[in-house]
Amino acid sequence: TASQITLWDLKISGHSGLRLEYVNVNLTTFSGTVRLSLPVFNVQGEYSWPGWFSTSEGGANITMDGIEILIEMNLGVDDNGIIAVENLKITMHYDNLVLGFENLSTQHSILVGTADVFFGTIIQPLIIGNVSGNYDRSHLVV
Repeated sequence: TASQITLWDLKISGHSGLRLEYVNVNLTTFSGTVRLSLPVFNVQGEYSWPGWFSTSEGGANITMDGIEILIEMNLGVDDNGIIAVENLKITMHYDNLVLGFENLSTQHSILVGTADVFFGTIIQPLIIGNVSGNYDRSHLVV
């Protein structure tokens, strides 16, 4: 569909700069907060983006900088007595987003031209929405 971008042959850089800024665990409320920062994050690879009239394909270069991630959660106990993460909330802020796609169709050029709004209202909630919620120990990868 026109809302699905497929990326492959990805080279990811910048993740080694991930920094743990703050951790707070409240043992009274069984809640926790973690703040992470990442100076720059870059993904390069190939993409395919179907559209209504044509498909855009080519090289992709996506860069974000000044990233701050806030993770808030509550801890509970599941039916088996195992500690589980509940009410997981992830918030991400960034200073700049640069989307570089080769061979874009006109419709996709318009979408990329409004990247900040497009990312903040469509892409970011999809990414973060897929990891927010309730998780038990078997679903968390640390």
